[in-house]
Amino acid sequence: MEMSAGRQPIITPELPKVYRESYREILKADACAVDLHKYSLHFYEVGSYVKHFDRRGDVHDILLHTFKTRYRNLMDLADHSVSDPSVQHSLDTLEKRIFLASHAARVKLNSWLIQSGSPLEAAELVVNHKKRKRVDVDDMK
Repeated sequence: MEMSAGRQPIITPELPKVYRESYREILKADACAVDLHKYSLHFYEVGSYVKHFDRRGDVHDILLHTFKTRYRNLMDLADHSVSDPSVQHSLDTLEKRIFLASHAARVKLNSWLIQSGSPLEAAELVVNHKKRKRVDVDDMK
């Protein structure tokens, strides 16, 4: 996108290196293997502004692809990590916030399930519901 006051452009913005073609190819190959914390602390936030300067829409596509592929891994980490601080080193700030919120929710759920005073029971309607018995064809003859 060129910004101009007439015929000649005043400025021509360039994408930051993290959003250029070479890095996009790396993210397309395996977004989960990339250390976004090393590339950019605010990868998604900056990308949401940078995408307006990308004519082809490649930045938008790679932001969406990266988030979708890393989100599943992020939820797995939140479920299975036992307060391991090294898990968070490859996450950018948005992913860290999501990780911490989901991990806290998982801890609360586990404590509720363990410390709950009343065990879960089936409803009375379900217990008293009489199922139809299967009739053998041989008995009908």
